[in-house]
Amino acid sequence: MKNKNDNTVYGLKVPYFINKERIDELINKVEFRESDVWLVTYPRSGTTLTQGILANILNKNASAPRYDIVPWPEVGDKNIRYYISLENLAKINNPRCFKSHWTASEHVDPIKSCAKFIHISRNCLDMVTSYYHQYLNPVDGNKSYNCSWNDFFEQFMASELRWGGYFHHYYSWKQHFGAPNILYLSYEEILTDMSSSIKKIADFISIDINSRDVKRITEACQFETMKAREPQMEHHFRRGIIGDHQRMMSEEQRNRLTLKMNEVKAQLQASFKSDLLSFN
Repeated sequence: MKNKNDNTVYGLKVPYFINKERIDELINKVEFRESDVWLVTYPRSGTTLTQGILANILNKNASAPRYDIVPWPEVGDKNIRYYISLENLAKINNPRCFKSHWTASEHVDPIKSCAKFIHISRNCLDMVTSYYHQYLNPVDGNKSYNCSWNDFFEQFMASELRWGGYFHHYYSWKQHFGAPNILYLSYEEILTDMSSSIKKIADFISIDINSRDVKRITEACQFETMKAREPQMEHHFRRGIIGDHQRMMSEEQRNRLTLKMNEVKAQLQASFKSDLLSFN
């Protein structure tokens, strides 16, 4: 699927507001710190929710915009509200937390980087359903894109969408399973046990929180609360539930996608020489 607003950077199809110049700056000019934390996800996998959790762990002011606290450094277009200059990036106090949809390479290579990474995955059936609606949303830079669900699904299976194809993206991060600088969580895990997930995230980024903080963050990160706080970002808050794929995905599509994911997970298990590992 070729959208007039797409760029290709280091082999990844990305939105128009991300460009090679900015990625090269992140690789060659930005001095990342050991205390830095990258939130890495494939789109529609719990990015907004986890970004909200991180923002509320770092800042007790629930009304503070989450993108001000957990920015998206890959955005290179100054006209985009998410844009942050390299100068302002350097001024952020430790620990700095950033958002990314990149594969485990370039500026977010967990082997070469001194930073920490929080990887969030989601049931791929629900993720692709949600991703379809985001692709159609005119606010997200896709005004020229119009496609049926069935066509979109086929292009997803063929890895023709943004961010390098889901299966490659998933494998690129999961192949580092067990690395001490990566925390793996699932969207479903966060939704069903948010308190424990908040504690895991805070502990991973070395921030002390108490039970009152956990309660505050849990309340601030409820779906309807976040949606009401950011009316200008309504397109990022669709339904926020588990099992939404059942509303539009056929049994044949569900079986094909499940089979493909099982193949990817089997490849991961083979690479670790273990069939006991469970990958979300």
